[in-house]
Amino acid sequence: LWLRLPPVWREAAFVQALADQGIRVRAGDDFAARDARAVHAVRISVNGRMTLDRFSHALQRIAAVLDAPPERVMA
Repeated sequence: LWLRLPPVWREAAFVQALADQGIRVRAGDDFAARDARAVHAVRISVNGRMTLDRFSHALQRIAAVLDAPPERVMA
């Protein structure tokens, strides 16, 4: 599952902001071919062993971080 990031977010900063909350995602750069331009996005992996409630909670936390300005989240 790909999540495109708004221009105000750098991939590394968004990945770190989520990691600080216990949510692991991967930067789009990690999946780009050597000569290709990477999308400005993060990759969210879906684990079938995770409960729906836990997954829903994680998505809500991701949305909250996405909606907050990076300066406020990273402060």
